[in-house]
Amino acid sequence: MFPDKYQAFSNTPYTVTAAAPRQYVWDASKTDGKYAFSIYGNDGFVRSFAGQIIPAGSKIGGIPRVEVDLIPGHEAKLKITLHNDGTQPVRYQLTAHDYLGGVQVFHVDGDTSDVVQWPTEAGDYDVIITADTGTGWTQRYAGRVATV
Repeated sequence: MFPDKYQAFSNTPYTVTAAAPRQYVWDASKTDGKYAFSIYGNDGFVRSFAGQIIPAGSKIGGIPRVEVDLIPGHEAKLKITLHNDGTQPVRYQLTAHDYLGGVQVFHVDGDTSDVVQWPTEAGDYDVIITADTGTGWTQRYAGRVATV
């Protein structure tokens, strides 16, 4: 785990297995509620998260939340669920950082979600997701899905 911004550069190594998941807590009180960090692993695995903490219970504006599921198989893909936990619409932009997918834009109304099937290239994927909420909200998902 590496901070990308707002904290001094350092690394926090973790060994993660199915039997021993790990948890990391970013202390946003020291960064005025802002966060930006990345997690790196084997097989090109990258997860990056950046934005501004939304106070618990707040529903004002657009509040992005994403779930990504890896779908293995002959035509491996990602199932990306774009949520909006707020009251105002969120405009998501999904951009292929590498591999397939191009640029795709989705508008998600308040308190709804949308599901996107994101392609892989022989199981490899790298997609950057941004939201137009004015909080710098960005997430990156890269790695490899098992193919048959």
